[in-house]
Amino acid sequence: MGLPYSPLCDRNTVHVADSQIGFIDFIVEPTMIICGEMLTRIIEPLVPLQSSHTFLPCDNSDSLLASVDVPQEHE
Repeated sequence: MGLPYSPLCDRNTVHVADSQIGFIDFIVEPTMIICGEMLTRIIEPLVPLQSSHTFLPCDNSDSLLASVDVPQEHE
């Protein structure tokens, strides 16, 4: 087609390890930093809720039980 290769697609001149390090430094690391900050902001407010949550015994007198008849297959 006569088009020039992009720098990372030229098999003869690209250094795969260097391009992977560049990808990690430029894309992966900033993404993980942002995701870590977001998770911290999401989880921190939930920690006090979890520690203050008390479990009360369940009163099963109001529960509704249902049964389902499943037809048996004849062999």
